[in-house]
Amino acid sequence: GEGGVDDAEDADIILHEYGHSIQDNQTAGKYLQGCNTEAGAMGEGFGDYWAASNTYDVSMANGYDTACLGEWDASPNCLRRVDGTKHYPEDMQGECHADGEIWSAALWDLFKILGKEITDTLVLKSHEMVPNNPKFSDGAQALIDADEEIYEGVHRNDICSAMTRRGIAGADCSIWIYINWNTTGADVDLHLRPPDGVDYVGWRYSNDCAYYNTFP
Repeated sequence: GEGGVDDAEDADIILHEYGHSIQDNQTAGKYLQGCNTEAGAMGEGFGDYWAASNTYDVSMANGYDTACLGEWDASPNCLRRVDGTKHYPEDMQGECHADGEIWSAALWDLFKILGKEITDTLVLKSHEMVPNNPKFSDGAQALIDADEEIYEGVHRNDICSAMTRRGIAGADCSIWIYINWNTTGADVDLHLRPPDGVDYVGWRYSNDCAYYNTFP
């Protein structure tokens, strides 16, 4: 929709606020730690994600921007978006609605990979698996733990990919390296070598982590 209406007439805002109710009911206040905390940002980010997830089909069907939230309320602009470019930690501002765009974007990236049903399931289950006053890294790990419990861990790489893209990593995401090159026909390999191999001459080092030795 378009046109500056009251908050309570905008479905995105209603769903966002309902998201707070869901989360608090699941966790008895774990996320209610103040607007200057990562826990508070995760609460706002989840509310934004929940709104985007649950209006996705109707927005697609009617030609609206699926990642734009509160366009009725904030016409002619979006109140916030779930597909921004913010990255942790350098884009943190210490304000939960602004910082929540990092968390919502990570969840939205996962939504685009896994779809609504699986992502919603993992996100909701993860709320029960975080410590009190969680940080983004705790949320990422909780998603991995939820996936392990529900889906036997089959989506772990997708979760890690979505999280690390935004600068967030759970402990089980280990090391992620992305290589980009644009020389057609080039033979490019990646070798991760421990300190004891730094002076080794040549490329086939016995403790090298590479395509020929993936688990040194």
